[in-house]
Amino acid sequence: LVSLPDKVFSHSESPTLLLMARKKGKPVYPNSIFKFSEVSTAGLPEFKELGKVSRKEEARASLFKAPNYSFSVPPLLSVWLRLGNNTKLGKIADVLTGRRYNKGLKKNNPSMIISTHPKEGWDKGVIDIKQQLQPFFIQDVCYLNPDRNLILHDGPTSKYNEPKIIINATRASRGHWRLKAALDNSGLVFHRNFYGVFLKDNAKKISLPFLTAVLNGPVANAYIFTHSSTKWSNSKDIESIHMPSQMDMEDMEIEYIEALVKKYVELAQNTSESEECHKILLEIDAFILEKYSLPPKLEKQLLDFFRGQERPTYCEFREYYPADFTAAFPLHEMISENFGRIKTKEILKMMPDYSDPEIINFFKHIARK
Repeated sequence: LVSLPDKVFSHSESPTLLLMARKKGKPVYPNSIFKFSEVSTAGLPEFKELGKVSRKEEARASLFKAPNYSFSVPPLLSVWLRLGNNTKLGKIADVLTGRRYNKGLKKNNPSMIISTHPKEGWDKGVIDIKQQLQPFFIQDVCYLNPDRNLILHDGPTSKYNEPKIIINATRASRGHWRLKAALDNSGLVFHRNFYGVFLKDNAKKISLPFLTAVLNGPVANAYIFTHSSTKWSNSKDIESIHMPSQMDMEDMEIEYIEALVKKYVELAQNTSESEECHKILLEIDAFILEKYSLPPKLEKQLLDFFRGQERPTYCEFREYYPADFTAAFPLHEMISENFGRIKTKEILKMMPDYSDPEIINFFKHIARK
């Protein structure tokens, strides 16, 4: 299989998948090997000129299971296999579609359903992903017409006033950062361009700011990029996002992550504080990643996946590790104050003293053997 990016062909914007196969005797499922190649948008010119693909993978057919039987081998496969037994978002939250107006109204007569100024009886809400939704906060609101004659589906009307997370249903970008999630405690009505994430009764103890950080983080964004190939992410995609392994937290941890999120929002709304904003965002991501308990090698593989990818934030954010940094250290250790203080002399001081003659003779004996 060869996966090509969208807009490859003149008359289609859809991503393309080429399937090449031949009949070869009796099937040997599940031991059959699928060879998967991918051409990224950035790698398309090189593919056209030299036939070089951006990524190659091999997987046994047993990987492709019901109900979807997708033959696509996603990037970061080792990460998803590692997180395979983690709780999914759908187990702890309902992901609900927002208000949908009659066909053509939003495009052809938007003033009938949207107002930038308050109108009597109209609902305060959000409809524009780019202008109104930012990671962790709602930047601006509009007013939506509640006239039932104009509404095809009104969404979760009984739940709009509940605390929730508003997350985009259409991709935030063509890059790897696909999601923007914001906490809402003000009862906003959301258009079908968004989903509302409402905690289930058995999960009310989970901190919504913590869950907002999870959905804005690298695991959630990488999952949607690698598992949802269209402009729209359906609710099942969002519900399938892997949650951290450690969801039960001490009060001090909850206070810590909530304070970080609050601080980030304050800084993000003051674009002159870009450097500090970047620092807080790293701290949020590091805290969330530590809760996933990924091995350092897989965590670095995940974070390297975002190198060069512009993140939809007010501060410049294009990488976690320098391009020439090959060691696999967890992010929470990399950004710790003590990480850069460990010098060669300090390391030597921590090493045991092997100057004892008996120990030296022992190692010489081993070497001769």
